[in-house]
Amino acid sequence: MHDVSGESGLSRYFEQTPWPIALLEGPEHRYSAANPIYRKMFLGSRSDFKGMTVSQLLPEARAQGFIALLDSVYQTGTPVEGKEAYFVVVDSNGVPNDFYLNFSYSPYRNEAGKIIGVLASIYDVTDEVKSRHEVQRAAEVSYLEQQKLEAVISNAPVGIAVIVGPQLRFERVNQKFKELVSPRAYIGLRWEDVYAETTDAFLPELLRNVIKTGQPYSGLELTTRVERTPGQLESRICDYNFVPLLSPSGVVASILVQCKDVTERVANRRIGEENERDLVDTLESMSDAFFALDKDWIITRVNEHHIKATVYPREKQIGSNFIELFFSDPIHTDSIYLRSYQKAMKERVEVRFEDYYEPFDLYTEVRVYPKADGGLVVFFTDISTRKNNERKLAFERHQLESIFHISPAAMAIWTGPDFIFERLNPEYQKIFPQTKLLGQPLFDVMPELRDQIFHEALLRVYETGIPFVGHEVPTMLRRNPEGPLETIYYDFTYAQLIDGDGKPYGVYDHAIDVTDRVKARLEIEQAKLEAEQANQTKSAFLANMSHEIRTPLGAILGFAELLKDNRNSPDEKARFLEIILRNGKTLTRIIDDILDLAKVESGKLETEEVSTNLSLLIDEVVDLFREKAREKHIRISIDRTTAFPEEIYSDPTRIRQILINIIGNAIKFTESGEVRLSLKAEPKGEKTLIQLFVEDTGVGIDAEHQGRLFQPFVQADNTTSRKYGGTGLGLVLSLRLAKALEGSIEIVRSAPGKGSMFKVSFLARVPQRESLAPLRALHSQTIEIRDQIKQKPLQGVSILVADDSVDNLFLARRVLMKNGAEVATVNNGKEALDAGLGGDFDVILMDIQMPIMDGYEATRALRSAGYKKPILALTAHAMAEEIARTGSAGCDAHLTKPLDQVELIATITKHLGQMSK
Repeated sequence: MHDVSGESGLSRYFEQTPWPIALLEGPEHRYSAANPIYRKMFLGSRSDFKGMTVSQLLPEARAQGFIALLDSVYQTGTPVEGKEAYFVVVDSNGVPNDFYLNFSYSPYRNEAGKIIGVLASIYDVTDEVKSRHEVQRAAEVSYLEQQKLEAVISNAPVGIAVIVGPQLRFERVNQKFKELVSPRAYIGLRWEDVYAETTDAFLPELLRNVIKTGQPYSGLELTTRVERTPGQLESRICDYNFVPLLSPSGVVASILVQCKDVTERVANRRIGEENERDLVDTLESMSDAFFALDKDWIITRVNEHHIKATVYPREKQIGSNFIELFFSDPIHTDSIYLRSYQKAMKERVEVRFEDYYEPFDLYTEVRVYPKADGGLVVFFTDISTRKNNERKLAFERHQLESIFHISPAAMAIWTGPDFIFERLNPEYQKIFPQTKLLGQPLFDVMPELRDQIFHEALLRVYETGIPFVGHEVPTMLRRNPEGPLETIYYDFTYAQLIDGDGKPYGVYDHAIDVTDRVKARLEIEQAKLEAEQANQTKSAFLANMSHEIRTPLGAILGFAELLKDNRNSPDEKARFLEIILRNGKTLTRIIDDILDLAKVESGKLETEEVSTNLSLLIDEVVDLFREKAREKHIRISIDRTTAFPEEIYSDPTRIRQILINIIGNAIKFTESGEVRLSLKAEPKGEKTLIQLFVEDTGVGIDAEHQGRLFQPFVQADNTTSRKYGGTGLGLVLSLRLAKALEGSIEIVRSAPGKGSMFKVSFLARVPQRESLAPLRALHSQTIEIRDQIKQKPLQGVSILVADDSVDNLFLARRVLMKNGAEVATVNNGKEALDAGLGGDFDVILMDIQMPIMDGYEATRALRSAGYKKPILALTAHAMAEEIARTGSAGCDAHLTKPLDQVELIATITKHLGQMSK
């Protein structure tokens, strides 16, 4: 069906038209649209009318002749109007309802000009007609019917006034009387006061005569001067009825004055009458243009307004053929003007229309009446100004509508102090996809806004007219009725809307979601703050790290210098060596922590899953700290009462590393009391969740600093490193390692001065044969394992060592020869390649970073030349990618410096054993 609202872009005009209106499409007159007043009046407010015909929904229309009129409009394109037509509609209950209707049927065309339907405009004048009848009857009733008369007066379609006393004071005036006579004030004023500037003295005399005699007066077609436009008098012809209203005692109490403007009717009738002078005066004083035609289309009369509008002088028009003068051009033969005149002439019916007349560049409102002699009388009003304003308004409205609907901003119009949604664009509805907004009060559908700034701001804008502009306002909203509250940031403007009387009508809202912009800015600000904090943290870390590395390094260098003094006793030398060895291991652990953290951060940390005696591992870690605990006079213990698997499959190296850090911290930060280790295990799917609790009675940590403990390079506060030492890497590395083992580290509880409890958890696979049992105290049961390896495990083994460091060559040669090996040394990769291919070495120890040719290139060259025996990388490079590179180059193993003698001998022995197999 053809949708009027869709074509105009504004369904509001159609829906809010205050009289019944409907659009009928096709020759069957099917309903395409009907506004609520039409549906209520004729269709019983049913909503399923679209597509149904008038005959289906109003079968009585055909019998009463309305269908024939619709057929005529659709077939000929000629509009039809009717006045006070009597029409009976039978409702769904079978009850007939009668109406008096003024109606207009106009053809509806598409863009090509083809008639596709009929636009029906209905004006219900039932009350007016019936009230006129009631007024006529009411004039004859007694004083007791006065109240009914009041209602009739207010709604009468003719001008009515009630005048009291011989001074002729106005007691009551209806709106129609004001429209016909004058819009000025009346109530309480005398007739002469209201109309002092008129010369119609006969009317007061007639009124006083009615009061005196009690006899009604009826005056037809009386010419009077009225002031319909303020300050401008014009002559109108009216019918007057003066009806005396009696008091209960029979005395005339007031006069009911009825006034009806019959100017056009009189003008039409008087064309053929002899009273030319009065008629001309009347026509010339009219604001409308006027002309008359006889039955042969000859122009017989025109007024001055018509001459001005058409630019043709009177003598050129009078006696000329109207069609030849104004419609001789073929392009005008099908104009609505000519067709309307022809219809009125042929069918002898009244025709009204509005249209644009191109030859004179005029928009006109035309009223055509048939004359008794067979001709026509035509009145038309120049409405060009009004039409141009309407076109301009329509264009501006279309522009605003386009902006309203395609704008990326959310827009809405709220009406009244309750801020009811009257309109909103798609962007606004997108914010609340599941909420019906139209017709709803703002704070009913969004109650969460009432306690924010919006209710007060809207009221202020509505009442004062001062716009409100909000910038990046945080707004708590529920996008869905049952959804959560969200914080959305908006830039928005509230502006007052006023009605035609200049009174507050509503508020316009223009809002832009700037949440992403605000969050991006906040994120940048936060990132900048974090970067500055990180920079400060790293600076502090580097300073601390310098201290932590220089401390053991200073001890190593210092005591090594002391060893050069030959006056040292053997006991002193032994003590010096022990200190150097201990600080060397401390330095190595610091470097290992840094490297392990780098591996974790880069995602290259690898874990293994091997059989691990958890009881033995825990005892070994605790044994590492017993001496330190003894020195500080604190107790370290293990709670062995809970069920726990003895054997698990996990990564013992990482578990040991975690426990050393956690237990080490507990010992470090405890000055008295104890450090206690407890254990718990529980099934978790196919694996077992291992939980280790380390509890101390140390200094404790406040809540503010607990959240910072697991950040890299951070300690509880800056004084910690100065008082207790440490790099700030232990906990963050331990947490990363625990997560790599599918676990975590948590602070169970901690408070300043009351100690702390940390929980270490990880998942491990437990052999099926293993059952949970209390942890055995292996510390007391450990049997000292004798060294069953022969005293010189490398006896007879020929080894080539390649390193550009003289000290490292000396150390490696000394260690290997002490274990029985025959050792040759070279200083770079080129020498290693020549010696390896020229000699018969069982094993080659290959440094990586050497001059002339590095270890990678030398190893690849040896393998390319057919060297099959073990090549072991011995280097200071310890990163995962370096280990992968040495393997890719052809190395069988990767040993890191500082040199671990036990690991070196075990690795050589392992690979020699594999070669023999």
